Amino acid sequence: MTLPRRSRPSSELMSRLREAKVSLRRQRTLMSLKEKVAMVLELQRMYLPLLQRSRPLARWERPWDIEP
Repeated sequence: MTLPRRSRPSSELMSRLREAKVSLRRQRTLMSLKEKVAMVLELQRMYLPLLQRSRPLARWERPWDIEP
């Protein structure tokens, strides 16, 4: 049994994706360090419940409570 072939993305789609990637990089370079750290912490908070479901966390993996 063979799987059906996937069609290739159009050049228009690829072009839009590249432009969006450049735009996102530009936005991120304009962010302050505080904003970048806040983004990383938010992503870690989103990932933490998924990680905890799969296995117990090591002591060093537990998040720090750094917010006032």
